[in-house]
Amino acid sequence: MRNLLLIFLAVCMVGAVQGAPHVIEVKPGGSLEAARDAARALPAEKRADGVEIVLAPGVYRRSATLKLDARDAGVTWRSADGGRAVICDGIELKPARFKPVPEGTPRRCSWSTSHRRTRGSATS
Repeated sequence: MRNLLLIFLAVCMVGAVQGAPHVIEVKPGGSLEAARDAARALPAEKRADGVEIVLAPGVYRRSATLKLDARDAGVTWRSADGGRAVICDGIELKPARFKPVPEGTPRRCSWSTSHRRTRGSATS
C-alpha cells in the first residue's frame, strides 16, 4: 500500500511540474513567419513546456518557403481542434476555367521529367 501511495505522489508531482505548452494562434491571412519568430523569441522558461503554433481552419497561401531551422526544435505546428488548415503554394486553378475534352480528341501529353513524350501519336 505504501508503494502505491509513493507511485501516486510521484505521478502527481510530475504532472504539477510539467505545464501546458505555450500556444501561438494564427488565422488565415496571418503570417506564419511572425508565428515562427514569436516562438523563437520566447524565453527558455516558456519554451521548456513546449510551444504549439495552432493554425485556425482555412487556407494559408504561400509565395515563398517557410524556413525552419534548429531554433524551431520543440515547436509543434498543428491545425486547431476540429478544423483543417491547409498550407499551399503555387497558382490556384479555378475549376470553372476547365472544360471537358470532347470525345475523339487526340491524346497530347508531354512529360519533361520522363523519357517518354507523346504528341498526337505513340511514335512521335
